Amino acid sequence: MSRSTFFLTPPEVSQLTGVTRKAAGASLGERQSAALTKMGIPHYLNEAQRVIVVRSTLEKRDGSEIKPYSNGPDWSKVK
Repeated sequence: MSRSTFFLTPPEVSQLTGVTRKAAGASLGERQSAALTKMGIPHYLNEAQRVIVVRSTLEKRDGSEIKPYSNGPDWSKVK
């Protein structure tokens, strides 16, 4: 498996996070990392401050669903 298929590309990470530019006080990688953390997506920040996301974490490999980020408990199910 080549590197480009094993990891998300930088444009794919930008599209996934919605973060395309760095802001005052935070690098692009730090902002993208914060967005991925909020979404509950496992990732790494390398020494160059670039976000690394393993593609298989976003794909259905074993038939199980990827759980979306939760904003807390679903109180509608509590009786």
